[in-house]
Amino acid sequence: LHLSTCRAPRLTAPLACGDEGGATLWVAAAAPKGAAVMSAMITVELASACGRCLGAGHRDSSAWPPPREEVPRYDSEALLAIANMHAWPAYAATHQRTPRCVVVTRDPL
Repeated sequence: LHLSTCRAPRLTAPLACGDEGGATLWVAAAAPKGAAVMSAMITVELASACGRCLGAGHRDSSAWPPPREEVPRYDSEALLAIANMHAWPAYAATHQRTPRCVVVTRDPL
């Protein structure tokens, strides 16, 4: 995600997505399994179209249930916070951004 949305050169101009001067951090939160893949796909498409650098967490193991997800080690303008990323508010504050959150859920029926 970091390479494709933060470092790759843009071939087209980004959409006007209400940047607010770069002072906001878009946070897409989703539960594990149920909506994680769908929210990741939506978040990547949106960040790419709007020209925002997308950050994603990482975990140190593949254990289930998953341990806490760590925040990215780089500054981002959008954050994919799936499952147990408890430190995302501190991440937003560290980079002096106001969070704007979207929670993605899945209807089990």
